[in-house]
Amino acid sequence: MPATILDGCRFDDAGLVWVNSWVSDRIRTVDTPVAMSSTHGHALRDIDLDVDALLDRRGGFNAVGLYGPTSLTQPVEGAPAGVYHSAPRQIRLKVRHYRSALAQQADVTGWMYAGAATSTVPAGSK
Repeated sequence: MPATILDGCRFDDAGLVWVNSWVSDRIRTVDTPVAMSSTHGHALRDIDLDVDALLDRRGGFNAVGLYGPTSLTQPVEGAPAGVYHSAPRQIRLKVRHYRSALAQQADVTGWMYAGAATSTVPAGSK
């Protein structure tokens, strides 16, 4: 069985990291969401991934997103009739979220620190 082992890979402000089937090990992300979707290749399976997510300079995104088909009768585009998207299966995710002291302070004062966009953090949000 093919496999991709991400042995301590780090993705720092990389936009979006897509993970597909047969991926394992541990990754660290910095302000980079990780997405897994069964629409890529019509199936999502055999993922064993630990994600250490530092959510620091960006806001308004999830560290990890897991997406399946809207229906188990959703046909695979371009495939013969009767071929449908599969539900995600055999997936183990362990996600740990972290924030630096500077990012936590930004929440208290209501402003993002220099280096990020000049957006504000809504009062009372964490």
